[in-house]
Amino acid sequence: MHESVGASQGDEFDLGMGNIAHGGYCVARLDGRVVFVRGALPGEEVRVRLTDISKASHWFGQAVDVISADSHRVVPPCPVAGECGGCDFQHVDVEFQRELKRRVVAEQLSRLAGIKWAGTVEAVTGSSDGLGWRTRMQYRSLNQRPALRRHRSHDLVQVPEGGCPIAHPAGRPAAEAACNTAEHAIVMVTSCLSEDPEVSVIADGQLVAGGETMTARVGQRRWKVGAGGFWQVHPGAAEALADAVIGSLEPQQGDEALDLYCGVGLFAGLLADRGVRVRGVEVSRQAVALARAMCRAAVSPLAAWSECYLGWRLKRTLWCWIRHARVLGKLSSRLWLGLRLGRSLMSPVTRPPWLAICTCSTSTGICLDQSVLLTSSR
Repeated sequence: MHESVGASQGDEFDLGMGNIAHGGYCVARLDGRVVFVRGALPGEEVRVRLTDISKASHWFGQAVDVISADSHRVVPPCPVAGECGGCDFQHVDVEFQRELKRRVVAEQLSRLAGIKWAGTVEAVTGSSDGLGWRTRMQYRSLNQRPALRRHRSHDLVQVPEGGCPIAHPAGRPAAEAACNTAEHAIVMVTSCLSEDPEVSVIADGQLVAGGETMTARVGQRRWKVGAGGFWQVHPGAAEALADAVIGSLEPQQGDEALDLYCGVGLFAGLLADRGVRVRGVEVSRQAVALARAMCRAAVSPLAAWSECYLGWRLKRTLWCWIRHARVLGKLSSRLWLGLRLGRSLMSPVTRPPWLAICTCSTSTGICLDQSVLLTSSR
């Protein structure tokens, strides 16, 4: 049936949109072949331009005209939203964006992990309109102005005048200044919910503005983060995750915890404050050094029990667990749970009473991890 489609890249077809899929695509069909369409909404009829027909199993397309629009469609606040690859849902009103994300999570959990989930996607403090929230941005320079990649391409698109609308406003002038002379710039903003946010800029690999470390806050607690290091990119995400994890685990003094991929110790610090002995695993030496310093500087003397181990010490063990296992999904810079690691975690002898999984990806993160853990527990 697929071979009956006489189409070339760039051809256009009028198609009805099906369900939303991971990555912001709607699922459509062209003579039985799946076409993942960007820029559409479920239930709409749109004109689709084929952008990639290289795969036998499915193609990709871009909505270029809306024939029958959904009531949740809006004019994108960014003039380059249809070209830049940074945003999936700017053509959707903010409330319905959350509903679409809920559908994606529910579908992924059902299909990949066999879990029926009926939860909701909640708003996070720090961005009521869905704009101005992203605190870490990587830019390329195009004609001495900040630019981002096109969707599924290495081509560049200049951000609009005034900066990328989803970038935190405090970092936009710094991006313009850095890209005026540099080819590549990383702009990071912390303490964004305060009156005096910190901005650091790394241009062509060199720190050119701000400090080498920055201060991030959750409640009254403070962490030091390297200017090029990892911290949650949404201003309210770290506190929301911390509240969810600590509130669900209800840690008690004397408990023990293993914080995998601990970074600078967001969860390790909060657990240590509650009298938990924490062992953190992290591959970044700078992050481990900052996490150790954070634990030593903690107000609670019980935080002295917290320990962070350099990632290389456990890398061999972790890699052995992964290398000899059947890994579900592709490996990335973070090693996903393999079956042997899953069996170790779910063994009746070593099984922890609680396991909290925090991830930025529904498919390669929580859903595959849940699938592995459920498989390992059988």
